[in-house]
Amino acid sequence: MNWSRVKILTAKFATIILAGLIVGHTSPDRAASASLQPEDVRIVNSEVADVSAGLSGQIDPSVITTNYDALESLATSLRNSKAETSDGTWHLLIFYRLLTFDRNDPNKPPETEWQARQKFLKDWISAQPKSITARVALASFYVNYAWLARGTGDASTVSAADQKLFSHRMGQALQVLVEAEVITNQCPVDFDTMQQIQLSRGSDPATAKKEFNAANTYEPHYSAFCFNQVNYLLPRSFGDEGDWERFATKSADALGGDQGDILYARMVWWVNNQHVYDDLFKDTGCSWPRVKNGMSLLIKRYPDSVSACTEMAYLAFLASDRETSRSFFLRIGPSMDNSVWANDKAHFLHVHKWALDE
Repeated sequence: MNWSRVKILTAKFATIILAGLIVGHTSPDRAASASLQPEDVRIVNSEVADVSAGLSGQIDPSVITTNYDALESLATSLRNSKAETSDGTWHLLIFYRLLTFDRNDPNKPPETEWQARQKFLKDWISAQPKSITARVALASFYVNYAWLARGTGDASTVSAADQKLFSHRMGQALQVLVEAEVITNQCPVDFDTMQQIQLSRGSDPATAKKEFNAANTYEPHYSAFCFNQVNYLLPRSFGDEGDWERFATKSADALGGDQGDILYARMVWWVNNQHVYDDLFKDTGCSWPRVKNGMSLLIKRYPDSVSACTEMAYLAFLASDRETSRSFFLRIGPSMDNSVWANDKAHFLHVHKWALDE
């Protein structure tokens, strides 16, 4: 026997095992994984965060140098590519979030920067009045600016002055999109933003459905249209019990096949990450078998996605499917994606222990 070759192969195998643990692939030791300690947990970025970091490096210099053409070119490229993360977030939408200050970012810029960004976007429209990108960006900015004024608390916590400012800025966003209707080129984030505006204004069900149908007809593979409509149909918004589940089933059936199951899984993923329900599968009419199939298909498409594998492990826990949850926790190892766990390490460890304990 060639012992030198055995030593080399053994070393290579050990390296592969170690690499798997580092990047979040299969852990070879179930017992070690089951006894995971808080200090062993490794926080990892979501796909959206990674894409944001990459795009920010292209957007920020263009804003600083007032290079509208570079921004237009980047938006066009992202629009044409239809690139998306495993949860259905288009890279194009991430582009707009970065350009207009994502309202979900805990590190919100000061008022002076909001004012400066508003001027930048208005100047862009003045320089390129036929740019759909510039107008959608300004409308998206006003939506985020409106939520900055209102805050995310319950309606009872919002002052009359802040509510008035919220409504005014949403009205500005609507006006920008109405003015953009004369532009021949279209953008899916135009429709997306309009849905958000209509939701904030408490549109009637017929109007919300009309906006969704128009958006979905334009681009049936832009998942956020469905997310927005699901948001509208949640009981906390304007829907009744079972409304959003029926919509999810109908939309997935309309798309059909694997794509339909993937869309269904993404809608449930989105709802789960809103933390609306204490026990998702008991409190709703969601179909775990369909979610499981859709997530499995997604993971085949995005095999390196820690976000998708983490969500699968968590959804399986909520569905009391220990074997599936265990298999995906073994796959991601000690990696904790905060987009799924909402910075709750204790909950991550609790679910992890449930899945890995015999």
